[in-house]
Amino acid sequence: MRTLSLRAVSSFFAGMVVLVAGNFAANAELSLDEAEVQKKSGYTTSGWKNDWAVEEGFSLAIDTTGYQYPTAIAFVPDPGPDPKDPLYFVTELRGKIKVVTNDRTVYAFAEGFLETEFDTEPPAKQAEYGLAGICLEPARGYLFVTFAYQDGNVLRNNIIRFEATPDTFALEPRSQTAFTDVFAPYESGLSHQIGQCQISNDMLYVGVGDGFNEPTSSQRMDTFRGKMLRMTLDGQPAPGNPFYENDAIAHAAHYVLAYGLRNPFGLEIVDGRALVAENGVHSDRFFELDPGRNYLWDGSDMSIAANADYVFLESVGPGQIDYYQRPEPAFPAALEDQFYVALSS
Repeated sequence: MRTLSLRAVSSFFAGMVVLVAGNFAANAELSLDEAEVQKKSGYTTSGWKNDWAVEEGFSLAIDTTGYQYPTAIAFVPDPGPDPKDPLYFVTELRGKIKVVTNDRTVYAFAEGFLETEFDTEPPAKQAEYGLAGICLEPARGYLFVTFAYQDGNVLRNNIIRFEATPDTFALEPRSQTAFTDVFAPYESGLSHQIGQCQISNDMLYVGVGDGFNEPTSSQRMDTFRGKMLRMTLDGQPAPGNPFYENDAIAHAAHYVLAYGLRNPFGLEIVDGRALVAENGVHSDRFFELDPGRNYLWDGSDMSIAANADYVFLESVGPGQIDYYQRPEPAFPAALEDQFYVALSS
């Protein structure tokens, strides 16, 4: 069995996509220098590197700019050859999905679907809901986004599946399908909402936080709060889930892969193994998810250490997580087969 290890990356940036590469690698892929970026976007890039702590032997480059509260990024695994073929997608908190093409032009892929009016803006805590995660299923041309939205006086979580050109995707979707019927019965909260999504073996995985003010909900099977969910790409409960009985969407337990979670925002799947980075209160945890397991969150710091493979004894706010495994030498061999967790504290 492959041994997996963890590496933390701490940084701060806003409104740009930054690429990291080892100096020994072929940096031709980082084709936009700072002068070119500023010329194309009007964005002043001077001094931005001061926000980053860079390991010796590595360099940074701005790839694209012009984003408002970017929350997640997803690369097309095998992009098309044309300059206007999509290369990667970026979600913005306030409800836009941007697509970046091979020539580094940024387009609006989709917007207007959030249907929420925001009265406040970050860093206010009551303003942190909106678009959260994104994941791609290239063979079908599916793009999934996760988000929290205002429904009257309450917040609810949801997923929308956008359909585009298989394999290479497109500059705009040809259709979209909302999973509102799946998520609408369950309220969310001002924090600890729905998080990142991943696809493995034609199944959609997504983590949902406890809603912040009701930790005991993570122990209940009549709600999605504090759970890791697994469903089909059409939003049905996944056969094989630990508490699955049938494909009735009205029963929350049918979707549950694991429970007892607080805010499982980081999610990555490697060789069928689901790895989670979760925010605690004064400590955080990283673990390989065991289907059916109760991760015992009950509101206490002690419980956030339960069933963890690694505990951050002082909270670091783990956010996005990724796994590096590439055949070409973009990173040194010593940094391959490791997880990278973005820290937000």
